[in-house]
This record gives sequence, C-alpha cells and structure tokens, in this order.
Amino acid sequence: MTGGTPAHVRGLYREKLDSGLAPATVRKIHSTLHKSLSQAVADGLVPRNAADVEAPRPAPKEMRPLCEAEANAFLQAARTSGDRFEALYVLAVTTGLRRGELLGLRWDDLDLERGTIRVGRSLVREGGRHKVGETKTRRGRRQVNLTPRTVNALEAHRKRQLE
Repeated sequence: MTGGTPAHVRGLYREKLDSGLAPATVRKIHSTLHKSLSQAVADGLVPRNAADVEAPRPAPKEMRPLCEAEANAFLQAARTSGDRFEALYVLAVTTGLRRGELLGLRWDDLDLERGTIRVGRSLVREGGRHKVGETKTRRGRRQVNLTPRTVNALEAHRKRQLE
C-alpha cells in the first residue's frame, strides 16, 4: 500500500461495508491491515501507517423486547420446567436490568421487605476474564423497584439456596 492514504483506507472500508460484509468483519480487516502496516513502518518499508484511521463501528443491533404474552410464556416455561435460573429470568423480565448488572448482583443488594434492589455493580469482561466492577456511569448506579412476583421468585430462590 505504498503511496496509500488514510482516505484510500476509509474508501476500502466503505467498499467492503457496501458489498455486504458485516461491520465486525471489516473491523477484522482493519486490525490486520493496521498491524501489518505498523510492522512495515517499523521495518522502514513505508513512511507511515495509512490505516491510522478510525475503524468502522458496528451499528447497534435493534433490540426487540418481548411482548407481554411472550414474557409470560417464557416465565411459565421456566417455572414449569423447574429451571434453577427462574428467579434470574423473572428479575430480568420485570426490571429490564442489563445482563452484566444482573450477574453482578449480590443478596445484600436486595431489600425484599421494601421490594427494592440497589444496582451498583456489573459483571464485565476484561482481557478475556470476567470480573465484577462498578457500573460504567453514575447513572447506572440506581435503585429499582421490584414487583410482588419478582420478590416472591427471589424469596423462593433464596430459600432453596439456604436448604
């Protein structure tokens, strides 16, 4: 790519996206090209890395929440099958907490008498490992009210854990 410019690289990315490649695939192309050109610069083969441009960002996937009938069918299936994650599913459906927030919860975050939950931690992936850390923003730290159904599911789950 001697003589290539950042504009050429951005044009390549645009062509790949327009041809139907997934943004994640184009990001992999970017990563490979950037690393290769960085090595070429280090070896004195090219004067600069034309791939020092912003990698294409994948468009966020459109989220479609479950309708009430779907949510009820899902929770009914979990209940009748005796799924050990039933309380987690009820909590997820009734609160809308993110996956990492749900997995970062501890029993001391819950006040079942008041029917509230304090969200302050999240399970995150760092360097190929999972760890519990604070939520990304202050707005992420919040109190959420629980439905009676959720409180009942959590109480039943806690009772099973203590047996």
